[in-house]
Amino acid sequence: MDALRGRSVKQRPVDALDFHTKIAIEFDQSYSYDSNRLERLNIWKAYLAKYASGVDLAYDLGCGSGAITSLLAQYAKRVIAIDGAEGMLAVARKNAAARGVSDRIEFRQSRLPIPGQVTLPQADIVISSSAIEYMDSVPDALAFARGLLKHQGTLIFSMSNRDSISRKLVRGVHGITGRPEYIKYLQHFVTLADLEQYLEVGGFTPVEFSYFGGADRLNRFLASLLSPSRANNMILIAACPLK
Repeated sequence: MDALRGRSVKQRPVDALDFHTKIAIEFDQSYSYDSNRLERLNIWKAYLAKYASGVDLAYDLGCGSGAITSLLAQYAKRVIAIDGAEGMLAVARKNAAARGVSDRIEFRQSRLPIPGQVTLPQADIVISSSAIEYMDSVPDALAFARGLLKHQGTLIFSMSNRDSISRKLVRGVHGITGRPEYIKYLQHFVTLADLEQYLEVGGFTPVEFSYFGGADRLNRFLASLLSPSRANNMILIAACPLK
């Protein structure tokens, strides 16, 4: 031990999983008051009611605090929810219990996409709410999701909209101040055209899309002047595997 005294210990860099573990409780609480979070729940509920009703198995990739996972479990008979952030999973388990859907959800901790060869059952639907944008590679994430889907399955995911005016403002502020901190960990901002290209390369056909994340005061004002693509922070898209 004496030989180690005075030496600096190299710490592992903080990454997106550490960050989301740190903010897990605060993030989950924001679903009770943040207008954009509430809008997110509403639009996801509409998509899940349309595409997930009665399915046997569903995946939630990057389930976070489980707000949308619990919604999914109201429609799917069984859900496998995967996230790499231990703190988020702890909150997600509590949320599932509080909503009475714990018996339908199996939570697993892993970085995404899961590295190496892994055997998982194929599902009717795979969802991912604002998680792919934190992963190293969008094509790798879509390939992983494709491997989890049945031929007749549906993929639904959301990502940050690069065309959003308020997103550009927030990124500018982050470049100067380092705040908000989450921007540091976001690796991908996309347009609808980007998503369509990613899906085509990944073996998917787009089925339906929506812009959302425009419920706050600034984006409501922008919506009176600009197109939905410029006045919303997020894009939600549904796709099916190519036949």
